[in-house]
Amino acid sequence: MTQRRTWLSLGAVVLVVNALQWVIAEAVTAGAWKTPPYSYGGNYISDLGVPDCGVVFQGREICSRSRTRWGS
Repeated sequence: MTQRRTWLSLGAVVLVVNALQWVIAEAVTAGAWKTPPYSYGGNYISDLGVPDCGVVFQGREICSRSRTRWGS
C-alpha cells in the first residue's frame, strides 16, 4: 500500500508541474507576439503556432512572430 501511495503522490506532483510548465510556456510565447499583439480574449492558443503569415481565419489575419523573426 505504501508503494501505491508513493506512486500516486509522484503522479500528482508530475501533473501539477506539467500544468505550471504549460501556463508559463504559453505566457512567454504570447508575450513574444508584438505585431499584432496576442490577445487571450481574441486569439486561440493554436494561433501561436501558425508557421505562415497571411493566414486568414474567421476574418482575422494570423501571422506567427517566428516567421517574421527568422525572415522566412
